[in-house]
Amino acid sequence: MFVSKKKTILEQLELPAEEYHDLSPKGSIDGPIQGLIKEINSIPSLVTTSSCSGRIAVYLEGERCKSSSKSGSLGCKGGGKWLFISHEPLDMTKQDCSLYSLFNMESSQTQGASVPLGTARFVHFKFEAMV
Repeated sequence: MFVSKKKTILEQLELPAEEYHDLSPKGSIDGPIQGLIKEINSIPSLVTTSSCSGRIAVYLEGERCKSSSKSGSLGCKGGGKWLFISHEPLDMTKQDCSLYSLFNMESSQTQGASVPLGTARFVHFKFEAMV
């Protein structure tokens, strides 16, 4: 069963870039790490399509929920939005240095607005380096 599943996965990976799409936010394997993916997949007992050559990601979490009686948690799963994803270093000398505009968050409604913490939606900035 593993051998046939691996064969199917490897066939999909050989598709041209415009035809291949996976479930990651980017939708494909990162170019800088394709060699490593091929090396891993050359080992008979392994197969992977998962890749990340490092990334910068900015995510706006979904709407806040009322406290659950079981967990007491305020967060809800789902409903968030990716504001920015890059697998390349940012050259801030060539970009508008405003984080609001860079991450598509600029809005006349949000500038200077005060939002009570209980209703706030948090923006998560992540730098995940390939080490």
